[in-house]
Amino acid sequence: MRDVYILGVGTTACGRFPEKAAHVLGREAAWAAIKDAGIHPRKIEIAFCGHVYQGMGVGQRTLKEIGLVGQPTINVEGACGSGTLSFWEAWRTIAYGQYDIALALGVENLSRVMSGGPLPLEEDDIEVALGMGMPGLYAMRAKRYMMEYGVTPEQLAKVVVKSRKHASMNPIAQYRKETTIEEVLTAPMIADPLNRNMCCPVGDAAAAAVLCSKELVDKLATKEPIKVLGCIAQSGKYS
Repeated sequence: MRDVYILGVGTTACGRFPEKAAHVLGREAAWAAIKDAGIHPRKIEIAFCGHVYQGMGVGQRTLKEIGLVGQPTINVEGACGSGTLSFWEAWRTIAYGQYDIALALGVENLSRVMSGGPLPLEEDDIEVALGMGMPGLYAMRAKRYMMEYGVTPEQLAKVVVKSRKHASMNPIAQYRKETTIEEVLTAPMIADPLNRNMCCPVGDAAAAAVLCSKELVDKLATKEPIKVLGCIAQSGKYS
């Protein structure tokens, strides 16, 4: 296998943007990554677009917005790992010598497909048919963790407090207001012990990365490239 490097990255802000279609968010992230890489868009030889609920041909529509047509563009779906899966595909196609420059993109606009409640899951999935939903699944794991290690609800709330503090310093974070343990614990319960403040919110965003082979990195890099030390994908297990 060949070494693979990251030439550039780009991301949009995270938030609720119902006025922005997925391909618009994707365009912003893809263009930012290409600009950060310092290359002409036509240098991109292949692209992968990860998403779940955005419909047919999102990758093609996204790249057409920035004048990228003709190159292979593959849409991939892997639930909440779709964006990472597109990165893995881009890395793999370079590592195994098929292409030298690839674009990995992840995009989702949940504001346009959800009005509230949990994410829609496949009803004919055996675990979903038996009552499994995402909040309930993670609630069971949290309950088990609390039982095994003596974790309290207040300690769970500290995770939210920590994350919100970090977000308050991130200009593109969805929620930039700090919170307290007391505020976290007063939120409505979703799936005991996880309340609304502990669950993932509905949000919209896109992120992209330009990857390059070792053979071309010295010719193209306009700054210190980032070597990909490892990249792996696997399917999940029974919940």
